[in-house]
Amino acid sequence: AKNALYREAFANRSPDQQVGVAPTEHLAALCPTVVLEDGPEARRLGMRGQKFFMESISHWSSNGKTPLPDPASWPDDVATTTGDGTEVITASIGSELVTVDFSNPAMAMLNPNHGYGTATDCIGYVCRLIEAGADEILFLNQMGTVPQWAMMETVRILGEEVIPFFRTGPGRELIKTVTARR
Repeated sequence: AKNALYREAFANRSPDQQVGVAPTEHLAALCPTVVLEDGPEARRLGMRGQKFFMESISHWSSNGKTPLPDPASWPDDVATTTGDGTEVITASIGSELVTVDFSNPAMAMLNPNHGYGTATDCIGYVCRLIEAGADEILFLNQMGTVPQWAMMETVRILGEEVIPFFRTGPGRELIKTVTARR
């Protein structure tokens, strides 16, 4: 739905209101990513890093009016499950403590269903981004509390398994199919 809005706005833009000399119709998707052989550990590390990332943005964008994130005070697993089985993360955003409802698109950055897990999990998420119309995927793994070893392992697995899936493997056909629909 958001991709359709973007494509429509691009097609109907007024040249006198555009930014830049040569606008490009290109939708890039930010994909928070931690990929390890141990999928649950990658997900745990990714969600902690994502919480830190969002709370840091809140702190620095408010000129320090909100507290710095304090990962030492967080439980090991920052995700919890509501009574209806919905997985949520609680984070400080602005001056409020927010429990994220992942069905709310405004909370998409705090959605734990990103490229966290094994290479297969990451490929599945990237396929959904491509099917939604993303022209480019930007992997983000340097999120505060994510340890260096996990970032390096993520880069290795992306290079050895995820990128080849889309460059020369089965994902290449998905890209061709989605691109042809446009």
